[in-house]
Amino acid sequence: MTRSLFAASHAVAALFLVLAAAMPLRAEDARAGGITVSGAFAYASIGSAPNGAAFLTITNAGEADALIGVESGLAERNELHTHLHEEGRMMMRPVERIVIPAHGEARLQPGGDHIMLTGLKAPLAAGSQVPVTLVFEKAGRVDIEVAVEARRPGGHDGMKHGMKHGMKKD
Repeated sequence: MTRSLFAASHAVAALFLVLAAAMPLRAEDARAGGITVSGAFAYASIGSAPNGAAFLTITNAGEADALIGVESGLAERNELHTHLHEEGRMMMRPVERIVIPAHGEARLQPGGDHIMLTGLKAPLAAGSQVPVTLVFEKAGRVDIEVAVEARRPGGHDGMKHGMKHGMKKD
């Protein structure tokens, strides 16, 4: 009986190894200090669109911190942005920082805070991974890979009609 139990456990372990090897690799978590960055993605460019955006979740297991910058060779300008309701319209505006509360999280997502890539040097291609460096006030620099996903059919991926992209700083 011991032999059959031993053989069965090895068979199960081998099956897990095969399944793990078959799973697609995707850049997931990057860590610095108490900061963990996960789920980083951007939507593929439509044609030669000059701009793009990246989205992700930042989890903070330590004291409050702030995302204060983003760097990449993808675009002429890499900025932190938010959406505001102004004069009856949703507007995107640059922000200097995105606070990550102590033992909390910040979600950068379509229709909310995000990383704006203005003046793309090349289109964002579905299926690719692009390097980006996040700069935190306390945790420092965190290098991540952003997975570029295909756009949803017929959708605007969370963006609203009539949205203006304002470039004035608050």
